Amino acid sequence: MNRTKQSKSTSDSTQKCRKKLHQEAQKQSVIYEKNETRQFRTLAKHMNSMLKDRTDHDRKMFRQLHDAEYHLNESAKSPPSVPSIDPVKYDEERKLDEIDDFFQSPPEKLQKSGINEEDLSGTENDQAESEFTGESESEDEEENTPPRIDKKAFREKYKSIPESSKMRLSTGKIVENTLFKFCKNMDYEHHAHSYIVDCDDTEIKALFTDTEWNELTNDRLGVPPIPADIAKELSKYGKKTLEEFREVSMTSYLQNNVKYNVHQHYDNEWIQMSVRNLVNLYENTDCPLLQNQYEDWYTVALFGSCIDLCLRDMRLGTDIKRTDAPSLASANRKNRTSSTRKRKLTGRKIDGIVYVIYKLLEIGAIEAARSFKGVSDRKYLLENFKMPKTLRDMLADMIRDVNYEEERVNKLQSVRNLTPRIKGSSYQFSVEGVKNFLRFLAMIYQYKIIVKDNLNIIKINANSETEDDLYNEFMGIGQSSRSTPPPSIYFFADSEKTPKKAKKNSVKKRN
Repeated sequence: MNRTKQSKSTSDSTQKCRKKLHQEAQKQSVIYEKNETRQFRTLAKHMNSMLKDRTDHDRKMFRQLHDAEYHLNESAKSPPSVPSIDPVKYDEERKLDEIDDFFQSPPEKLQKSGINEEDLSGTENDQAESEFTGESESEDEEENTPPRIDKKAFREKYKSIPESSKMRLSTGKIVENTLFKFCKNMDYEHHAHSYIVDCDDTEIKALFTDTEWNELTNDRLGVPPIPADIAKELSKYGKKTLEEFREVSMTSYLQNNVKYNVHQHYDNEWIQMSVRNLVNLYENTDCPLLQNQYEDWYTVALFGSCIDLCLRDMRLGTDIKRTDAPSLASANRKNRTSSTRKRKLTGRKIDGIVYVIYKLLEIGAIEAARSFKGVSDRKYLLENFKMPKTLRDMLADMIRDVNYEEERVNKLQSVRNLTPRIKGSSYQFSVEGVKNFLRFLAMIYQYKIIVKDNLNIIKINANSETEDDLYNEFMGIGQSSRSTPPPSIYFFADSEKTPKKAKKNSVKKRN
């Protein structure tokens, strides 16, 4: 019995202790909430007093400024006479009303004038929308207005071009002189300022006769044909169903017991990897090709395996710079005439640049877009100088690299590739979409052949040199009597500098 009573008393004391602890915790919580509420009220009271003092100060300053302005106006002209009203009392009441209106909120002003806020909501929205539209239109006009060309500098550069370096047609007409006369009085930049002939420009075409135009625009080199083995490899992927497309993409291009050789099978590997990448996008249930993706998404997800893998060839010693890479050729042109500058100017930023790894030389440019809507496309209108001038800068560097030798200069080509979203492959699997994709791969390989020809002309492909070539090079060192005759062309005019737009003042006027 004693033990039972003792255990019972112990449990009762434990419950009492827990109850006391719980009550004490609740009490502390209430005290904490009261202190926090008291501090918040004190802070709010302090802020209200500060705002009231600031408002009184601003009201006082406003009255002083208003009085000063009023006395200045009164000194310039006599005060107007108000019939049956005391002028001093009228002016004093008018000043107080203006001050009160200035510090009143919009709802108070509407209530004072007797107008409902709902009646004016539509009018205010329309006015704000019209003001915003007018502001945006004016900003667009300023943004789309090109800066003016420096006519004096352009004329000075034209005078520095030697007559022997100018292009003469069979009729005797000099191309540079014709383009200079056409654009010398223009206020804004034209392709003719950089001596670039735009084949789609009807005004430029009108400067020449049909015979001269055909001679000027005739592509003497053309696009090289596709080798038979590459054409055969591409054609085997033209399947009619997605299952067949997947099966052929998984079939090895190597024959039985044949080991992979990078010098023999690199192009086959490039084709199959590009096709597998497209098959993966077709089979993706999220349909990424149907979605509205960013421009860089296509570069990473699709064009990286199609273009970059093809031109990143160790046999050629070439690679690609990506994502707004500054052009070295464009920077060379900018810094060539600015020797007094302390800072080096950077070149134009291009989506992709094909360059030689072991030499500071660029031989191709790539510009990508999510889609292309023709000559009215915004990207085409705003960047119509970007690609032509960059390619011309690259060609100028290659011409200087071959020391202006006319025979080698006439065989050089600058590679360009415009890669919008491929028509047909932007949807789900279709036979026509696969054909367009394979045609796109064939076009890329044609560019690769042009790059290879340029490297052979410049003679920087180290893999193609033999022991005999090295022997002849060493034997020719120091034999100046057997040097080649000087070239007839020893000057190549640089592109005209694109004028910079004036910086807009970011500070807007307050109404």
